Order: sequence, then C-alpha cells, then structure tokens
Amino acid sequence: MPKTDNVRELIKMVSLPDGLESFDDKSDTGKLWASIIRVMPRELKVLIEWINGSESDKFSCIIAEASLGWAIEVAEKMGIKNEAFWPAVSVLFAPFFKISSLIDKGIIDSEGTPMKNQIIQLSQAMPPMKTTDFFWNRLGDEG
Repeated sequence: MPKTDNVRELIKMVSLPDGLESFDDKSDTGKLWASIIRVMPRELKVLIEWINGSESDKFSCIIAEASLGWAIEVAEKMGIKNEAFWPAVSVLFAPFFKISSLIDKGIIDSEGTPMKNQIIQLSQAMPPMKTTDFFWNRLGDEG
C-alpha cells in the first residue's frame, strides 16, 4: 500500500541509454530505432532487477509510450503491471470534441466535409490546421 496519495511521489521517471554514441547522427531514424530495439529492452530489464533487488521501493507498474511496445513486453515478462499511452491520440481526436461547434460556425457540414479550404485553430493550445487535414477527410487518401 502506498505511503502517500501524492502521485508525484509515487511516479519515478527514468531514462535509458539508446545505444548510440553522442557523436552518432540521431536523425538517422533507421539507425536510431535499430539501436533502441537492440539496447533499451536489456537496459530496462537490468534497471528493474537492480531497483527490485535493492531496499528501496520496487517497480509496481511501467507506463510507456505506445510506440515503445518493447517496454510493455519487458514488464509482462517480469510480471509487472503495465500501461501504454499514446499522446498523439489527443491531437488526432481533438476535432471530435468540436464537431458541433465546427458545424455551427459553418466550417464543416453535417457530413464532416469542409465548407471551404481554410486554416483554423481548435484551441489556443493547439497549432493551426487545415480543414482538409481533418483525419476523416484523409481516410483512404494515398497522397
């Protein structure tokens, strides 16, 4: 049972080496991902074993970005609860929460089709976007 309700005291963020040297070109995504897949699962396992073997708090759950599925696999193999999250999904689905407003403002029709090609901003916290780039207008689009 946790000794506190303060989530900031319960969650510990860690980083792992990606296997590349400081002089390596991290913009070479093929090389970066190959290194991540080769190095990080082993590093995570070592970190978990080290922490769980110490007198400190033990791993109770791993929360990882969904593209890092290997972290979830490591957690499952070690019997640790796990969760994946996908931060991009909030941007992807943000227009859904504004559909009635977009219709009322004449930006889209009731079928979701843009009334005209324009740039809008759904909120101050989001960058401007083209109405033609709503993902439902791009389904099946190969270009």
